Amino acid sequence: MDIGCGIGQYSVLFAKLGATVTGIDLSPVGIATAQGVAEANGVAEQCTFLAGEFVSTLIPEAAFDIVLLHEVYHHVIKYPGINDAIDRATKPGGKIILADTVRGASIINWGRRV
Repeated sequence: MDIGCGIGQYSVLFAKLGATVTGIDLSPVGIATAQGVAEANGVAEQCTFLAGEFVSTLIPEAAFDIVLLHEVYHHVIKYPGINDAIDRATKPGGKIILADTVRGASIINWGRRV
């Protein structure tokens, strides 16, 4: 699962490496672009792209081995229930990869210290 997938660059990369990927983003334009990027790279059948808010989208429980949030956590943290939704979507023993480099963000700086 690629939360905040934008134009799908990471989704497509992982699909090219053999994964089946679901990407979600608030932007319908980004999702349309992501679908085009997947098609251009020959991995459209391995990619599902959804436009909408992750918390309110019906995502199956324990559906993903890996959940990626690349440079989006500082945006999605404002949605009530986001952490629980991420946990629910991740399979037991799965990995949550959160990469966010916003300087000066107190939650990010706390996470770096921990």
